[in-house]
Amino acid sequence: MDGNQAKIARGFDRLSWVYDAIVKLVFGSELDRLQQDALKSIHSASRILIIGGGSGTLLPYLLEHIGPEQIHYAELSENMRSLAAGRLNEIQKQRMLFYSDLSEIPKSVNFDLILLPFVLDCYSESNITSMLKDCQARMNPQASLIITDFSSEIASGYQPSWLKSAFIHLLYTFFRWTTAIEAKRLAPFDALTMAAGFSQASKISRYKGWVQSTQWRIPNSDQRMA
Repeated sequence: MDGNQAKIARGFDRLSWVYDAIVKLVFGSELDRLQQDALKSIHSASRILIIGGGSGTLLPYLLEHIGPEQIHYAELSENMRSLAAGRLNEIQKQRMLFYSDLSEIPKSVNFDLILLPFVLDCYSESNITSMLKDCQARMNPQASLIITDFSSEIASGYQPSWLKSAFIHLLYTFFRWTTAIEAKRLAPFDALTMAAGFSQASKISRYKGWVQSTQWRIPNSDQRMA
């Protein structure tokens, strides 16, 4: 974990006690339902990687409905990792491996499913591309990558409004101040993912395309990005 990541980790540690309450106040349970709906097409995944999973609201659903042998959970915030572990019983915890950073996971470990839930919006375009490259290198043949995040891409189905734009601006101002995230605005996630060599398999959205969960695959699973 580098110095900037350590700052982000401390910031989310401070927010951990109130983060889920804020999300629920604004969106209710809609974001959790969106992620669950996106997973309904995934019938099996022996090994799952979650990057930036926060307090782990999705973990009980994954363990019950997909039944992986292992979930690798990479989350910068120690407090968020503790909250995620607290959602699980002792048997479920035996199927979990927690990491403070993606770099801690051995390069030899590959995955059937990788989830990026509201994490790419914290990073610059260059670092998003690097993360996608790393994800692609860790995917088994026929594996899926699911990105759930806000969208500002009209080409991807987003219908703009001043209220949405104002909310995102407020969101970035707040998180840059409290957690030192590097991003200043939403990146074009669909465009960057396609440029990284992924092919879109499916998409579901809420709020007229403002929040999207998109499933991606590698067209030729025998090839990896150079």
